[in-house]
Amino acid sequence: MAGPPDSLVSALVARGLVSGVEWHEIVTSTNEVAAEAIARGVREVHAVVADEQIAGRGRLGRTWHAPSGTSLICSLVLRPMVSSDVFGLIPLLTGLALVEAVDAFHPGLDAALKWPNDLLLQGRKAGGVLVEAGQGGAVIVGIGVNVDWRGVDRPPGVSDATSLAEAMGWGADRWDVLATLITAFSARYRGWHLQPIGFLSDYTRRCATIGRNVRVTTLQGPAISGRAADIARDGALVVSSPYGAITKVTAGDVEHVR
Repeated sequence: MAGPPDSLVSALVARGLVSGVEWHEIVTSTNEVAAEAIARGVREVHAVVADEQIAGRGRLGRTWHAPSGTSLICSLVLRPMVSSDVFGLIPLLTGLALVEAVDAFHPGLDAALKWPNDLLLQGRKAGGVLVEAGQGGAVIVGIGVNVDWRGVDRPPGVSDATSLAEAMGWGADRWDVLATLITAFSARYRGWHLQPIGFLSDYTRRCATIGRNVRVTTLQGPAISGRAADIARDGALVVSSPYGAITKVTAGDVEHVR
């Protein structure tokens, strides 16, 4: 499977959106390859792109399924020049950029976010983000987007997933998606350095979780049920219980309850 066209890579580098792009047909995970790139001393924003992952990871220890040729799988190496206190906002920032990239790629797909950073198309999951710490203060942003899953058998656990092509009704080129995504992310990332919490109002507007009844499963204790009321300044989900208790959730799996 061919990688991104040289003309696309050259254009992204020339525009200052990336410092370089490396392509792999098969990797364990692009985040792992990005960690190796950090050890080599790559500059930001270095992009690692692959056709297939055999050990892709999602949030909370889940696996990320992406058959060959179906998805955009990439990781970005960042070296943020801001206080590490706001690094926790990077997953939300990336999720917002992902939604805005879909808008730019094909308006009208009802793109939204499920907190913190699952991409929803017409209410069904089509992508996600996994942010991990790297050596020396670097950050790895892993992004997976289902580009064309038409005719693809869904494995257990992702039976209701969709893709850009299915939402649009015709095929999608993942390299066009990559260019649109990096452009949207770059704009948000640069703005984040100037105003680290300035994007949260836009994020809240695009987050389908806000205002919904939710059930949040965490690793620390029993599930939390209530209404998703707001996003806190640190990116936490604010959940209001039917009895008036307020809980801030910093990490967990959200289920939208009908």
